[in-house]
Formats: sequence, C-alpha cells, structure tokens
Amino acid sequence: MFSNCFSLAHDLKVNGGFTSWLAASHDSGYCVGNNNYSLHFQSDNEQEIADKLYKFMVYAEVLQMRGLTVDAIGGWLDKDTNTIYLDIVQHIENLADAIELAKLNQELAIYEIHTATCIDI
Repeated sequence: MFSNCFSLAHDLKVNGGFTSWLAASHDSGYCVGNNNYSLHFQSDNEQEIADKLYKFMVYAEVLQMRGLTVDAIGGWLDKDTNTIYLDIVQHIENLADAIELAKLNQELAIYEIHTATCIDI
C-alpha cells in the first residue's frame, strides 16, 4: 500500500515532490507519468493535499484493477505557480523507451531515479 498521505503531503511541500511505490521501489530506470490520468490543483493546506492524495490513491488502485500499469504515484510542486501535480507512474528501465512512453502520455519530463534528476522531453 502507499505511504501515509500526510507524510506525502508534507514531503511535497518541503521537498517539492515524492514517488510512492505500490510494491518494491527501484534504484535505477525512469519514472514516466501519464498525463491522461493525472490531477493538477493549487493548495497550501497539507490537510487538503492529503485528502486529494488519498482520493488519487483510490483512483490509482481502480485504474490498476482495470488493467492500467501503475507502479507508483508521483507528485511534484511547481513553486512558481503553487500547482501540485499528481501522476500515475510507470517504471521503465530503458531511456529510449521511457522517452517514447512520455511522449505518448503527453508528459513534459521524466524522472531519472539513479541521479534524482528530471529530464525534459
């Protein structure tokens, strides 16, 4: 199960983002979101963020039961606009495959796990 929603809301506000794995975490490869199954909103309130995270986690579990690959939930905060982005995440080992999937999913960037950096698409 996913990590505690309040802890994730705090990580989002303090660290600017998080990845919460459904099963085992990964130390290599890439996190690729899916803009077709995402949520964007603005909030400074950790309680409100935690509530939306909980609902998004339930949504992710429903998508997984319907056959969508859901390896994790990712969240990041655009501090310039105070917009929070929550994404359904797939783990992909190969960079070329990750970029191809990101383009298909209309993503702006992917996250490289080993270096903890974003790669713009």
